[in-house]
Amino acid sequence: MRLLSNDSKSMVLSAPVKDLLKRELLVCIEAEPNRSIRKKVSDVIGQLGINIMSNEPSGWPELLPFMLQATKSNNVPLHEASLTIFNSLSEFIAERMQAHHSMLLDVFRSSLQPQQPLGVRAACSAFTCQAFRTAGSRVCIRACLLYTSDAADDSLR
Repeated sequence: MRLLSNDSKSMVLSAPVKDLLKRELLVCIEAEPNRSIRKKVSDVIGQLGINIMSNEPSGWPELLPFMLQATKSNNVPLHEASLTIFNSLSEFIAERMQAHHSMLLDVFRSSLQPQQPLGVRAACSAFTCQAFRTAGSRVCIRACLLYTSDAADDSLR
């Protein structure tokens, strides 16, 4: 992994420093009380995830499980942060994570439910829209269709 400095020079990080950085970023997401800082850290995690996993698909094995667990959490800020990370990773997900699309459908479906807090639904909607823009991914289309058909079913009851 290369880290760019302000003077456009880059430096290579050692494996222990990379591991520490990845671990501390995930800890920061869980602990950060300020929403705007949490959003920026989520964006950094997403960009770093793309950088790492583009070169080595198994380079951050803790990331996807962390994100999935966060979307199932009752911790609303963590759920939102996870969806923000998914948003940052949307192009990567559409291109390289087809094996996980059915799992992501479950994330979409649960995150878009009316009983979810507005912030969670908004973060999920942003992820869905970004995925449409970047790749027109079928997983996004299916998620929206499932959500709208469920909402229509609920309104008919």
